[in-house]
Amino acid sequence: MSKFIGRNIRTIRDRWRMDQGEFAPILQTSRQMVSKYEKGGHVPNVLALIKIEDLSGIPVKDLITREIEEDEIPINPLEAPIQKETKSVEEKEVSHKKLLEITNINRLLQTIVEHEDRIKKLEDQIENR
Repeated sequence: MSKFIGRNIRTIRDRWRMDQGEFAPILQTSRQMVSKYEKGGHVPNVLALIKIEDLSGIPVKDLITREIEEDEIPINPLEAPIQKETKSVEEKEVSHKKLLEITNINRLLQTIVEHEDRIKKLEDQIENR
């Protein structure tokens, strides 16, 4: 799909000072799959790309069409509430709730995609009868 995706994932992961094992749960995948993404052996699914966009603020279009510079990447959003002691408890709770909402939305989208795949297979089976 794109020669940029793998490099950009690696750049983001490095900027956030995470190893592949720490980054994998964010994308709801394995460390091995993150390695494959970075080496260009596999392309992340749309949900993983959306998750990266949600957390980094970098549009999916940019992730796949150009090389992202490290200075374009914000600090790790999962650490941001801890690093910014000036945030109130309420602001920290809102940030945490937003992250949980994003995670839940991604899970729902994954479920929808899985059901659409099952429906498509069933339709194909019916057509072939």
